[in-house]
Amino acid sequence: MNLSKGHLVIAGIFVLFVTVLLNFPANLAAGWIKRHADIPFEWQTIEGSIFSTDIYGLSIPTMSGNFLYIDQTSLNTSIFPLVFGNLISEIHIMTGDSEIIGESKLTFSEWKVSNLIGELVFSDFTDSFSELELFGITGKLILKSDFIMGNYKDLTDSENVSLELFSLNCAMFNSPRPFGDYQMLLDSISTQKISASITNLPGDNQLLINSKLNFDKIDNKIRINGYAWLSDNADKSLSELLFLLGKQENNRTLINWETNTIF
Repeated sequence: MNLSKGHLVIAGIFVLFVTVLLNFPANLAAGWIKRHADIPFEWQTIEGSIFSTDIYGLSIPTMSGNFLYIDQTSLNTSIFPLVFGNLISEIHIMTGDSEIIGESKLTFSEWKVSNLIGELVFSDFTDSFSELELFGITGKLILKSDFIMGNYKDLTDSENVSLELFSLNCAMFNSPRPFGDYQMLLDSISTQKISASITNLPGDNQLLINSKLNFDKIDNKIRINGYAWLSDNADKSLSELLFLLGKQENNRTLINWETNTIF
C-alpha cells in the first residue's frame, strides 16, 4: 500500500507529538501547576519526564505547623490507562533509611493506593517533628496495606491495613531496653470516624497495651482508650510512664487520651 505525502506528514506529526508528550519535562509541568493551582508543596528540584518523575527535597506542610521533609519521591506513570481516564503510577518514597513503595490509581471521582509497604525509621524524621529528638523517641514503623481508597473528600474503604512499631523507646525514662513491639490494625472506616485496635506483638515487651484508637474526622482529633500495664520483668523507670498514660485502676492504667492530628 502506497502512502501519500499527506499521510506521511500526518504520521510524522503524530509521532512527533507523542514523542514530545512522553518526554515533556516534569519540572515545567510542575511549575505550571504550581502557578495555576493552590498547592502548598515545595521542592528543591524535579527531574525526568511527566511519566517518569523524580522529586528531590519535597516539603509538605502539616496541620500542626510542621513540615514533612522527603528526600526523594519517584513516580512512574503508565500511559495507556490515561485513554480510559485512569492515572496509574508506581510510587517510591525515600528519606534516609526509610522507604515506602506502592501503586496509586487516580480517576475523576476517586483515588486508590494499593500494595503499600514501607519502613519508617524515627531518626529520619527529627527535622520534620522536633518532638522525636526533644524526648529521645526512637523506633521503627512498618506499614502494610492491600489497599486504601477515597473520593477526594473522605476515606471510603481499606483492606488489611496494619502498622507495626518495633523497639519503641524514650530516653526520658532511661530504660535500658525498649518498651516493646506493637501493632495497630485498622478495624473500620466510616464517613465520620476511623477505628483501629492497638496491641503488643509477641516478644520481650515491658509495656503491655490493649486499647482502641478512634480518629474523629469532624473535630480532627485522635482518641485512645484502653489499658496499659507493665510486665513482671519491666524496668522500674517505666512506672512513671504509667502515671503519665492515665489513671491507675486494679494494677493497670486506664488510658483516656486525646490529641489533635499532626496532619
